[in-house]
Amino acid sequence: MTGPELRSIRDALGLSQEAFGRALGYEGSRAGVINQISDMEHGSRTITRMVERLAEMYGRHGVPAVYQGNGETRCERASTSRGGSNPTLHLPSPTPPIPSGPPPRTPRRRPQ
Repeated sequence: MTGPELRSIRDALGLSQEAFGRALGYEGSRAGVINQISDMEHGSRTITRMVERLAEMYGRHGVPAVYQGNGETRCERASTSRGGSNPTLHLPSPTPPIPSGPPPRTPRRRPQ
C-alpha cells in the first residue's frame, strides 16, 4: 500500500489523521499520532502490513463508532519506551476461541 492509497481510504472515511491513527491502534500524544499518519501518507514512514490490513478492512466495512468522533478512545494509554510522547501501536488482545463440538456429557443417574 502506498501513502496516497492510505490517504484516500482515510478521506473516504471522513476521518482526521488523529481519528484514523487512533482507529489503527496508535496511542500517545495527539501530535505524535498525527505525525505518524502524516509520515505514512507522505512516504517517509513505512506502512506496516498490519496497518495496511486494518486500513483495507476499514475501507470496506467502515470504522468502529468509537473512532468516528474526536479520536478519543476508551483504550488505556500505552506507555512509551523512553517516557516521551512517541505513540505506541496498541492492539487489543484476541478473544479466546469459542469451543467447537457438543457440550461435555453429564453422567446419568441409574434408576434404583
